[in-house]
Amino acid sequence: MKMPQRDAVNGRSVTLYEPPAASFPRRCRNRYAVGSQTPGLTRNPDGSLDILIRADEPKRLATNWLPAPAGTFSLIFRACLPTPALLDGPWRVPPLTEAP
Repeated sequence: MKMPQRDAVNGRSVTLYEPPAASFPRRCRNRYAVGSQTPGLTRNPDGSLDILIRADEPKRLATNWLPAPAGTFSLIFRACLPTPALLDGPWRVPPLTEAP
């Protein structure tokens, strides 16, 4: 997931939940969310942030890794102090894409 720089939201996060009870996954190393306030994240040159959501630890950008179960899960995007770009519609939550 690629989150843009602060043009639409001042603070943002992605939290992972596991069905059926919408609980935090048990084996995910006590890291259930990644967001703009997470310490140590690696940003892209344009200020955006790549969040790697996967079961196994990635070789690159491990600081931006959100551990996920191998099965089904849900993601919740939270926006704190959204700007008009998010509230009025021109900005949308970026789609999930498969990393190469």
